[in-house]
This record gives sequence, C-alpha cells and structure tokens, in this order.
Amino acid sequence: NSSIAVRYTDDRRALTVERGRVEIDVAAQPGRPFVTYAANGTIHDIGTRFQVAHAADHVMVTLLEGEVSVETPESGPAPTVLKPGSQARIGARGDVVAANADLDAAYGWTRGELVFKNRPLADLVGEMNRYSTAQIRLGERGLDGIAVSGVFHAGDQDALIKALQSGWSLRAERVSEREIVLRAPSRR
Repeated sequence: NSSIAVRYTDDRRALTVERGRVEIDVAAQPGRPFVTYAANGTIHDIGTRFQVAHAADHVMVTLLEGEVSVETPESGPAPTVLKPGSQARIGARGDVVAANADLDAAYGWTRGELVFKNRPLADLVGEMNRYSTAQIRLGERGLDGIAVSGVFHAGDQDALIKALQSGWSLRAERVSEREIVLRAPSRR
C-alpha cells in the first residue's frame, strides 16, 4: 500500500512518497541532486541509502548509509542532518525530531519482517494490514495500547493471530473472508 511519484530532469532527481514505505539507494551524481518529498518534509542526500515511511500523521526517515538532511518549512533555518543509524520523525505540524534508529526493524522490513519492540498493538495491526487483504480490527477499547514485541512476517495474518492468541491471550473472530476482529481474553 505504497505510492510514489518520480520526476527526473537534467539537473534534478526527485521522488515523492505519497504514502507507505520505501527504501532508497541513491547513486551520487554531481550537479544532479536527489531530493525526496514526503508530506511537508524534504530530504536531501548525496549518494546514500535510507528509508522513508509516510504514515497518516507523520513521516519517519531512517538513515542506513551516508548522510541526509531533513527539513520542513516549520523546522527553522538549519536542517536536521542524519548520520547512519539515526532517524528523524517529521510530525504533522512540521516539527523534526532526531533519535537513534531501530536498525533491526529497518533491515528486517526489507526481508518482509516487521520487528516490534514494546510498541502498541494498534501500530502492529496497522502495519500488518498494509500487506494483506484480510484486515484485522481491534474490537475493544484498550487493546490498542497493549505493548507488543516480536518479529512478524508482513502479511501473514494467520501467524499474527496465533501469536496474539498464544502470547497475549487475545481472541480472534473471523467476521468475513476479509475481516478479523480481535477481542480481549474472556473472563471466567
């Protein structure tokens, strides 16, 4: 569920991440910069490898190799410069916050693995739903904040359901061929 637009001219290479996630491996071409746009953020690079994940309310830029700068109209005069192993979160209001990246998660994604370390169940379900026609829905309040850790295969909803039933005692109800509802453990 990713969408990009590419525009190359003689003096500029540009990619717009409209939604979803991409990994970009850029060859250096002096005099022909590569620029990536996502939401209100602009990422400038010079021969590097990085990932951009464009979610509904933020953009995450993870640098794997090289160097990039991240800026928005609201982020001030000095762009945020990332070094390998760091990431920047661009908020909906244009704020840019840099931090260390979870490189296991970044590299796992390229192998079809979603690596989660103490992240909300709502995030895991949202990410898994991007890779499957069978959509999981949280059927009760309070399930969204359950902390989840593990390595999950993107799009394998059945394996995820088994893990959630086993590790978190959640119940799953297949409402239709394309919808699965998660519920809290039954109280006896």
